[in-house]
Amino acid sequence: MPLRLEFIDTPSLNALFNRQRHPFIVVYTREHCPDCSFMMDGFLLPYAAAYPTDKTVYVYEFERNGYYDLERHAYSLAYPRFMDEYGLSERHNETFGYGRGHVPTFQYVVPNGKFPKDDPGVIGDMCVVYNDKRLNDTDPIPTISVSFFDGTRPLKYTDLNLKGRTLPAWRRAALGVYHDEAARRFFDYYLDKTA
Repeated sequence: MPLRLEFIDTPSLNALFNRQRHPFIVVYTREHCPDCSFMMDGFLLPYAAAYPTDKTVYVYEFERNGYYDLERHAYSLAYPRFMDEYGLSERHNETFGYGRGHVPTFQYVVPNGKFPKDDPGVIGDMCVVYNDKRLNDTDPIPTISVSFFDGTRPLKYTDLNLKGRTLPAWRRAALGVYHDEAARRFFDYYLDKTA
């Protein structure tokens, strides 16, 4: 049976953090985010279909949960607080948080009844893909200046460092070569550790 992607709401996410056993993986995404669509179609859905055993990955989608208004093309005022409280940003999660928080993000969570804002240690590891920045928009050779994979985080699944790496073009497909491999390693490393 392939890997199951279970879409959850905020109460279900809170229940996962409140239980005190069984590590889990949660994917934070937004349906109309180009990076998230690229990740889902190019990596996660094919990975899930090919996965050999029965496991569940939880998917928290921000539009379905009211954090993004498609008519105004804007996040709600509560969105930054969510990113802080659930450890996607660096505010409460200095170890793995990435800037103000970005999607798509994968978290490996070892719950102990606390939320990341109260105990960032519940986030055992993280992976943030397709949110790199380039050194200079006019540079003919694109160079990554900011990346989640910058060599500063104690990631257990990879030692990838993209800071300073040059790319043939500034496109998701060029970045995806590295990010898809990091995501695959994240899931390969952590899925066996989940219930």
